[in-house]
Amino acid sequence: GINEVCVEELTNGNIYFTSWDGYLHAVKSDGSFLWKFKSNGMAYSSPAIASDGTVYFGCRDWRLYAVSPGGELKWTFRTGQWVDSSPALGTDGTIYFGSWDRKLYALSPSGERRWEFVTGGPIVSSPALDDEGTVYFGSHYKRLYALHADGSKKWEFAARAPITSSPAVANDGSILFTAVDGWLYAVHPDGTQKWVLVITVFAFGLM
Repeated sequence: GINEVCVEELTNGNIYFTSWDGYLHAVKSDGSFLWKFKSNGMAYSSPAIASDGTVYFGCRDWRLYAVSPGGELKWTFRTGQWVDSSPALGTDGTIYFGSWDRKLYALSPSGERRWEFVTGGPIVSSPALDDEGTVYFGSHYKRLYALHADGSKKWEFAARAPITSSPAVANDGSILFTAVDGWLYAVHPDGTQKWVLVITVFAFGLM
């Protein structure tokens, strides 16, 4: 299988994507092959691209990978379980991602741990950031979390079921996400419920 595609818009429009066999692929905008990088496990995480061209992605070998624009390994960071969460990048280059070890991590561009936040369940949800740097993500613990940029908790919102989807931040600051019970939630920026929509089927993500 192939995961979501990420396009580098800052330079030459190269296309990056991961596949379940553990490869990170790089393709030129004209469809010609550039390179591929092999990790040591299955890759369900989609890549994120930094302003310097570094490509970050998670893997089921329990690691987050940083790969150079030329396809060379820069560093890895080991967590305590699978990394299916796709990383999100802050304006200062901080890399945010979750792990099945129940933790949300914040790393520096050089791969050093800045902080970690422990939840009550595995995290496969990919973080979303707002203009103020607040980090939003869901957990199997049935909670949507909002963290300050320093890793301290701003609030948490209780859903009815585990949250595996990645939240989206609307123009008015509302946070939208689905839970596996098939409900679509809208939450105010202060963490209070705005509305819910019962979809009645399993729901996994928003675009």
